[in-house]
Amino acid sequence: MTRIISWIVAACFFLLHPAFVRAQALIDLGKAIPTHTYDGTGVLVSYGKLLYDYPKEQRDRIMDYLFLPGYGANLQILKVEFGYDGNNTASSWPSYKRTIDEEGVFDRGIGLWYMKEARKRNPDVILSALNWGYPAWAVTDSLKAEFIAGYVIGMYEKEDILIDYIGGNQNESEITPEVTKIVRRKLDSHGLGNVKIICADEGAKKQHYMIFDLLEEDPEYAEITDVIGVHFKSQPDSRLPDDAYSFGIPVWSSEDGGGNYVSPWSGHSWTSQLIRLLCDLKMSAAIRWLSTASVYDNMPWPMNGIMRTKEPWSGSYVIGSNLWAFAHFTQFIDPGWKVLDTGGTCLTDDGRGKYGVFCSADGNEWTIVADTYGKFPEQGLDLTVRLPCGKVADSVYVWRSHFEIPEETFCKAASLCTDWDGRISVHLDKDCVYTMSTVSGQRKGNAVSPEPVKFSLPYNEDFESYGSGRMPRYFVDAHGTFETCVLSDGNTVLRQCIMEKPIIWHPGSRHCSQPVSEMGSMDWDDYSVGIDVMLETQGSVALCCRLDPDVEPNSEYGLEGYWLILSDDGSWKMDYRNEKGAVTVASGNTGYSPGQWIRMELRAEGNEVSAYLEGERIAMYSGGEILKGNIAIATLSSDAEDFWSQTDIYPTACFDNLTITDIGH
Repeated sequence: MTRIISWIVAACFFLLHPAFVRAQALIDLGKAIPTHTYDGTGVLVSYGKLLYDYPKEQRDRIMDYLFLPGYGANLQILKVEFGYDGNNTASSWPSYKRTIDEEGVFDRGIGLWYMKEARKRNPDVILSALNWGYPAWAVTDSLKAEFIAGYVIGMYEKEDILIDYIGGNQNESEITPEVTKIVRRKLDSHGLGNVKIICADEGAKKQHYMIFDLLEEDPEYAEITDVIGVHFKSQPDSRLPDDAYSFGIPVWSSEDGGGNYVSPWSGHSWTSQLIRLLCDLKMSAAIRWLSTASVYDNMPWPMNGIMRTKEPWSGSYVIGSNLWAFAHFTQFIDPGWKVLDTGGTCLTDDGRGKYGVFCSADGNEWTIVADTYGKFPEQGLDLTVRLPCGKVADSVYVWRSHFEIPEETFCKAASLCTDWDGRISVHLDKDCVYTMSTVSGQRKGNAVSPEPVKFSLPYNEDFESYGSGRMPRYFVDAHGTFETCVLSDGNTVLRQCIMEKPIIWHPGSRHCSQPVSEMGSMDWDDYSVGIDVMLETQGSVALCCRLDPDVEPNSEYGLEGYWLILSDDGSWKMDYRNEKGAVTVASGNTGYSPGQWIRMELRAEGNEVSAYLEGERIAMYSGGEILKGNIAIATLSSDAEDFWSQTDIYPTACFDNLTITDIGH
């Protein structure tokens, strides 16, 4: 007997030892207090050209993953940048209105297409729009307001697209209340009083926003502000002042981070950020930058997005873990629901694990999202959820993601019933995301991406199939606008068409400031590229091969590679540009003058790169270390020292008969 008692004591000791006792947590919904209304979560599209170039079958599948309800990300908000013909960090989008007298062309770029595709899949998707810069003509408050309001008015009156929210201020720039007031009056005069205004999309990661002071000082400005939009408040050390919520105006994170499509960690990052933004900071909506990673990898921030859609020649795409992080919220929570305060958002007393709680407006449905990544008990945690007194759920659905194991991402884990006391119990594993909800009808999208395929050569493009004002396949503009144009002789060409410098977002930074467009595979190594060019004005035209084959991890845009540059006075030079800068390795003069067509060509084989004009070799350089990369075309103003120079005028130029040929393979 003594021995049996000893065994029992020993067993109890081991079972009660911390190493053997599983952590437990309780979420008591009966004590939860509704705090504010959930307006939705979504994405901002300010890149996206390569997605647009995908074959229709794959492009439709991608858009399903983004917007189709109960399928993938189930995005509830789409925020669209409307372009100004200037750089927005990595790329440039065309302006719908280039001169003060132009009527407005609203199908330029991909914004209209994106909004239509989103609404086709989800008629209830919330549409928002914001400008990064202004065209050159928008030099007064009234003209700036005309540009902003005109986009909303034109989209509605000409394209039957009603934008729900418009930014009342240029992105992350000086706040201009007078512009916003004029925008409000213009919208009202066109019967668009229901279009709401977001103020003021102010700078990234600031600790103090001027918007709060201006709302306090200017009652009229406060009256027309429907949403206070702030950027990048997901960081743990970020704070919002108490007066952010004193105006009775919803606060949105109208642009925030969320990681890239590459890392499984991004799914946890975006989950915890949403919990922080919606529950800790009590924001009503969150919009992440960006939607899809759809620019070339040598452009700034190329990995940022919830999908990889940058290989249109193969149709291949990659779904990021942060897309499924969206699904853990959006497939279970609708705009109009309430965010609940349960007294905290940590699953353990020592701050491990994060969770957020939401309920429908009538209180009959509820959802909990929990993230157990990082410092979390190794054995996991046993969670009990207690429903409010008198509430019984027939079924509670549990969905789970282990983002490092694709087959365990966004999978239905269980269907539970509440017990006699109105409780459910579920075990939460470490390094997972869970959704527990009374809402059913979810599914994981099942479309399968084609395998990646190398961009094969030869490639030829004469631009004749597009008509006027279109974006040719595979070209991504970094600054300025390169679009197809039908000349007076009936020939269709690619034309850099911006003459006056727009009012640039973040002038003086390392963002590209002279017109540049790039295309093709960064894996191309030995090849020749040729193109017919015609300068129309003073300045220079340029062709590049083996453009920077390295993935950019930040906002830098090095434009490294081998450049052949031809000027209006007939002079030419061959530059080799690397991370240290540009070196002119050869130069000369020809009889060229604007208005004439001339063929430019670069031929790269091994460590030798040769330059040609009209088929005649004019230079050869063998001292460079860049052995692969895609191509680029550009124009440079006469007084521009490099691609980052700020100049008032840009050269216009035409390009035709592009040929890219593999060498030696």
